[in-house]
Amino acid sequence: MLLKLFIMISILSKPFINSCEVNQDSCILIVHFKSKKCGFINIYREQIIFQFSCGWNNIGKGALNIGEVSFNYENGQLLIYKISNHKKILALKCDENVYRIAFDFISGTK
Repeated sequence: MLLKLFIMISILSKPFINSCEVNQDSCILIVHFKSKKCGFINIYREQIIFQFSCGWNNIGKGALNIGEVSFNYENGQLLIYKISNHKKILALKCDENVYRIAFDFISGTK
């Protein structure tokens, strides 16, 4: 019974962006799952690189040209869409202040 409860909690838990670090060349969003760091989203002037492994069904890895994506904040989530087909690439829970810092960095790159 305890094992089933643990599995259900693990499946229902979702990764979230815990914090960000900004320097001259990049904005790094730190992805956590429960209380542990499990990945990152690095936003550079020309591209975005992301990688996270946060539980059994929350795995992602990729690189995107920054001019091909749009960033939105909706219902407490950072949403990244591909502009050409409006396909959602990432949706992670995020504090609005962290989103604003990342969005300001992105706005300065386009």
